[in-house]
Amino acid sequence: MLHSSCSTYYYQVFETRSEDSLDAKTLVFENEDLRLQYDFWSKGGQLYYTVYNKGNNPIHLDLSKCTFIQNGLAREWYTDGETTHTLMRDESFINTGVLKKSGSSRSITTRSAKFVYIPPKSTVVLSQFTFMESGYSTCEFNCKTKKKGLASSLNFSKETTPLSFRNYLVYSTSENASNTKRLDHSFYIETVRILTRKEYFGPSSPVLSCNEKGVETTTLIFERPYKRPGSFYLKLKY
Repeated sequence: MLHSSCSTYYYQVFETRSEDSLDAKTLVFENEDLRLQYDFWSKGGQLYYTVYNKGNNPIHLDLSKCTFIQNGLAREWYTDGETTHTLMRDESFINTGVLKKSGSSRSITTRSAKFVYIPPKSTVVLSQFTFMESGYSTCEFNCKTKKKGLASSLNFSKETTPLSFRNYLVYSTSENASNTKRLDHSFYIETVRILTRKEYFGPSSPVLSCNEKGVETTTLIFERPYKRPGSFYLKLKY
């Protein structure tokens, strides 16, 4: 069941897996035309990726034919109008032992274009679609069982996963789309973990820095051992 209501805070980390020809650690796909790299690490997970044009000719990405498919439900990348989405990439730094803010986010409003033009030897960034708004829990796997020292992680197969998604892309290396090519990358949640704040942030190390006025400050930088391109997180309140 995709629902969780956990004033102790826990973090739920979702680890995805792809059976396509992507590098398992970096989530990089590469062919003769382009290099594509995914990074889902954000609150709730977002389909964020970069596309680098390796060739000497422009690449035309046809968003009117590109689709995001989540648990079998297809959603088009192109929408005729303005779209606003918020991207929260990470939890913020801890300054002198005090949490400065809950996260770093930005809202972006864009007017959609049917085609994304990628010049030779250049990169575009595409981001849309949040995977999950609430956590995953069952009677045997929740914040309460974590607090009792019981189940703290669950593993899934491609058949039993609570969430699977695909990114279907259509592009051409010619303006008249005479040589259309397709990419279809699929992912699914393989592992879900419930972590304490200490487990989530991991060890820290102090870093000395100076602001624009020359005032020295000490910032604790946390290791975040579960942070990976193929993972994303949610903050749960118990």
